[in-house]
Amino acid sequence: VYDLGGGTFDISVIDIKDRIFEVIATGGDTFLGGVDFDDRLMRHVLESFLEEHGLDLSWDRVAIQRIRDAAEAAKIELSARTTTRIHIPYIAKGSSGPIDIDMEVTRSLLERLTGDLVARTIATCERIFGEAGTSANQIDEVLLVGGQSRMPLVQKRVTTFLGKPPSKGVHPDEAVGIGAAIMAHSLSSGSDVTLLDVLPMPIGINKMNGTMHVLFQKNQPLPDYKTRTLTTSKDNQRTIMLKIYQGESRLVAENELLGTFLFRGIRRAPKGKVKIEVTFHIDSEGILNLTARDKETGQSVESTLRIGQPQKPKKRAKPPKPTPKPAPKAAPTPFSMPTSSLMQEIGGAVAAPNLGTPAASHSGVVPDPAEAGSSEGLTERLDSPATLSRPDVLQPSPTAPTATPGAAQPESAEDADTALASTTTQAATDPGLFGRVMGWFKGLFGG
Repeated sequence: VYDLGGGTFDISVIDIKDRIFEVIATGGDTFLGGVDFDDRLMRHVLESFLEEHGLDLSWDRVAIQRIRDAAEAAKIELSARTTTRIHIPYIAKGSSGPIDIDMEVTRSLLERLTGDLVARTIATCERIFGEAGTSANQIDEVLLVGGQSRMPLVQKRVTTFLGKPPSKGVHPDEAVGIGAAIMAHSLSSGSDVTLLDVLPMPIGINKMNGTMHVLFQKNQPLPDYKTRTLTTSKDNQRTIMLKIYQGESRLVAENELLGTFLFRGIRRAPKGKVKIEVTFHIDSEGILNLTARDKETGQSVESTLRIGQPQKPKKRAKPPKPTPKPAPKAAPTPFSMPTSSLMQEIGGAVAAPNLGTPAASHSGVVPDPAEAGSSEGLTERLDSPATLSRPDVLQPSPTAPTATPGAAQPESAEDADTALASTTTQAATDPGLFGRVMGWFKGLFGG
């Protein structure tokens, strides 16, 4: 099965006997698919446009997307025709007006641009055949799957490599759906169709030196199980953590993390004294079941993981910056005065030179000045249990604090505007301040 889809390439060697479908070997290239063919043609269009008009469109995201869509459509059309045109109106603006893209693209040009990509699929086929212990002349039938496999160059290279043309009995875009329907019918009706699968990649656990200890080899028939005995590495160790990886690299950092398994509540003992027996079992559906048991106490814990669905840790999002509230519009007055004078006359709630002083929260916690400007430090503080339980921590106070000598200066004009808005709002809502302002007006106008 030669499966060249939009994003990945996969190949499987399957042996079929007496309604038993046994996967002998499987593999592929997760960084090769139809989008790579689109990119090659898109880059050719960009280079041609730059050469003809002297304009570089690679910085324009909208233009890039329009060219990519047109390149994909042209690629698909060239599977049925030997020539087509890419026409994109008003892709850029020149000195004399709008500029269009209008160029002819031939099948031979596309094959020249993407020939090395097709060669990569053939090299992968050779590698998988070697792992399966078979050769091209032992293959009885070739099934093409995926839209990109309809490209004439792909079919030509596959025919040359295997010495026989691919089967035309199943449409490449419908093969997966038809297979799923047949399998569903088999399971629901209890028919005697049997599918024997294998692991597509090695499965292992992390070692203390950063390498992977392989438990299940690639192309291992399923189901299968392994048992390993682990021990503590520290005195009075209470927890054992195993990280399960999938990949072919010796280093776990270069492989894919499937999940983490924790065995808690280990009895206190010197290091090396506690023996934990861990059983890894992968069933025919590709589900990994883990069971850990203390050999002496019999305490056990279980967990499950589905192979092929990695559980990657989510990146911690940075906290959003608080949006400053706009200052209320002042009522029309027959005069104007400097803001700093008005602030001082109101009562010095916020002194003009110290508008950027951080407002204290209800709990009295303020950001550490040493961590100012560090989004990572702020993220850590917001993620701490103490902070999560207090939503008011590190939030602007509903009332502005009195300025203190030596306070931090405003970091930007936006910070100063925010503090001014807070002060103005306070002046409008605090009866005491309002009375003092009215008294100031009366004194100014003589009653």
